[in-house]
Amino acid sequence: MSPNKTLIILRHGQAKNAGISEHDHNRTLTERGQEEALGAGETLAEHKFTPNYVLCSTATRTRETLEQLQHSFTEPLEVEYSPKIYNASDVELLTQIAKIKNDINTLLVVGHNPGLYQLSLILAKEGDKQMHNNLQMNFPTCALVVINFEGSWQNILNSRSKLVLFSTPEK
Repeated sequence: MSPNKTLIILRHGQAKNAGISEHDHNRTLTERGQEEALGAGETLAEHKFTPNYVLCSTATRTRETLEQLQHSFTEPLEVEYSPKIYNASDVELLTQIAKIKNDINTLLVVGHNPGLYQLSLILAKEGDKQMHNNLQMNFPTCALVVINFEGSWQNILNSRSKLVLFSTPEK
């Protein structure tokens, strides 16, 4: 039997609007977005969720979100910046998660909507009913989802999984 695994899903913090000649990929965080990311890191640390590995979109706003989040951890996180996470669908995110080695027990994925939101809804099968309701209603910037499951990353979709934390900056 495989040990329990934890998937942490984090949407990037609030980003500045793209200028006419600016590419979406290069958008930076607002001051509020930086504060949101710091708060997400504090929430993870408070609940003792420390990622063994991070999959992060290559977009500037996700990199900046991760940079702020890392202030809550004493050790640097092992990070893979992947262009395949940028604006990925839930299916593509599952494909990337399935490539994670099974000696990783806690994975953080930092990316974008709507893929992260759809992934969260698919994987959050059990757990607190009110948390589920909150998740279904709202997935703002820096929404943070923690899902526990038993099994392998390759079989996460078919595993019995439980929503153990849903946090947003507004709460």
